[in-house]
Amino acid sequence: MKFDAPWRLSLKLMTAFSVGILLGIPAIGLFSGPRGNILWIMSMVVIPLMVLVGAVFFIIRGYVLTYQKLLVRRLGWHSELSLKNLLSVEWDPEAMKRSIRTFGNGGLFCFAGKFRNKRLGAY
Repeated sequence: MKFDAPWRLSLKLMTAFSVGILLGIPAIGLFSGPRGNILWIMSMVVIPLMVLVGAVFFIIRGYVLTYQKLLVRRLGWHSELSLKNLLSVEWDPEAMKRSIRTFGNGGLFCFAGKFRNKRLGAY
């Protein structure tokens, strides 16, 4: 079974904000600061653009569910999650409310990573 990964308004806003910052920093870096300073150019131009280009490849485009695994479709590749030890499944649109991101991406083309909340614990 295939599923889409639609972007909600919160993801669109966070992505626009993040892209604005990651394009704004290089613009500032190119038009201000010391000319020819390699440390300045790397930190203000190259690194933000590399983060932006790198994040594009982690866009979640959809999901493929089989009996053995869940494939998270990304741009040009996929992440694979085994369902071998899965005991049960429950649909609950409120399950992720009040989650705290402990590690991961908070809105640059996707919300992905490790999270925690009272109801689910670490996930």
